[in-house]
Amino acid sequence: MKKYFLLFAMLTTVSLSHAQEEVEGISIEGHFLGVQANELLRQVLSIGSSSLPTNPYFFNYTYTAASGDGFSSSIAYSREEFDNSDNFTSLETESDRFAIRLGYEKKKVLSKRFIYSLGVDFLIESQKNVTTSEDNFSNGQAVIITNKRSGWGLGPRFNFYYRLSDRILIGTEANYYYKSLKDKFSTEFDDDFGIDDEEDERSIKSFTFASPSILWLTIKL
Repeated sequence: MKKYFLLFAMLTTVSLSHAQEEVEGISIEGHFLGVQANELLRQVLSIGSSSLPTNPYFFNYTYTAASGDGFSSSIAYSREEFDNSDNFTSLETESDRFAIRLGYEKKKVLSKRFIYSLGVDFLIESQKNVTTSEDNFSNGQAVIITNKRSGWGLGPRFNFYYRLSDRILIGTEANYYYKSLKDKFSTEFDDDFGIDDEEDERSIKSFTFASPSILWLTIKL
């Protein structure tokens, strides 16, 4: 984790040392709308790898003033269903994940083609996994295991963009967030089992680094 943080800090320092206050003909003032392009590029380029970026956000909106100061927001939502049943056991899982972040950022123009921004974000995350298990030897009696994780986070973010045209940019980002989360676990048994339901809760505090694996396709409105 430390080496990722040092790399993040190094990139930020290099960008700051080469930043230019103004580049003739380049305006960073306006509204920017971005979408995560990883899956699109994977399909177009026929990349076989199914690995997912560590950054969950798929939609981003930014407003930037003429000074470079601005507001940024991102959102993430996913829902997945898994069926791992076999001849003896029915095992189904539903997973819902939601995250939103709001923050301040400062954009700078490096050249006619390159723009970067530094920011700090506040984020809220929530994830829920529900697994239902039944076996063929218990007459359809089910065990339901639920895991809920939610909390907040705070930390710096670095974005780097390449200008394809005056209004279209493609870029990436790295962030380093402190997160304070709560995990809640519960197990519910059918009454016929004769076993009491179980509940447990624990707190998680961690630092997470998202490397520049996400690709943002951004349009200046």
